[in-house]
Amino acid sequence: MHKLVLSGMIRMGLIASMLYSIWPEQAESIEIDYVNWVAEGSGHIKGRMILAVLAWYGTRFLVSKPMRSLLGESARVFWVKRKEAKQLEKLKAEQGQTA
Repeated sequence: MHKLVLSGMIRMGLIASMLYSIWPEQAESIEIDYVNWVAEGSGHIKGRMILAVLAWYGTRFLVSKPMRSLLGESARVFWVKRKEAKQLEKLKAEQGQTA
C-alpha cells in the first residue's frame, strides 16, 4: 500500500487525479490522506544506461546558456567573497598588531 499525503486539499486532489490518469492499474493501492504530510512509496525503472549518452546530455546541460550564466555568476560571487575574506583577515591582522 502506497501512502500519499500533501498539505492542502486542492493540491492533493490535483496530484491524485494526475496519478490516477497516469497509473490507473495501481490506483486502488494508493491511500490518500488530506490531513497529514507524508509521501511514501517505491518505484522500479528498467533499462540500460550508456555512459557516452549520459556524458553527452550532461555536457549539453552544462554548456547551455542558463547554466553558463549560473556558473559565471557563482564564480563571480565566490571570487568576491574570497577577496572579502582575505581583506577581513588582513584588517584583523593589522588591528591585532596595533593593539
